[in-house]
Amino acid sequence: MQTRSVHSWLFVVTLLAGTGLACKEEGKPTGSTCPTTQTLTYENFGKGFFTTFCNDCHAAASTDRHGAPKEDTFDDVASIREGADEIDTLAASGPKATNKIMPDDDPRPTDAQRAQLGEWLACGAP
Repeated sequence: MQTRSVHSWLFVVTLLAGTGLACKEEGKPTGSTCPTTQTLTYENFGKGFFTTFCNDCHAAASTDRHGAPKEDTFDDVASIREGADEIDTLAASGPKATNKIMPDDDPRPTDAQRAQLGEWLACGAP
């Protein structure tokens, strides 16, 4: 009886993995805070960061999203702000975590760029 339960469980896990419904890998909140000397804005940081590292898969016009859900589209600062917590746990760095889950292909940001992302998001992505 126990063998049957294990096989059933393995079947369900395999089925869910094939449909993309299995648990999504996530990092930890970075604990980034907004420094009082923050000078990063969407125009001088965010737009370039997302164009370089994210929008090959996360732009509405992307034809090959590599499995990125349609709702995870970062064409403008409003959509980035909406997804800030998830972006932090997947791609940013701070005192509590450095998350390197995204992007999952080159080019990838440096740890310093990930730290800037964490701080910029913590400031509300101005």
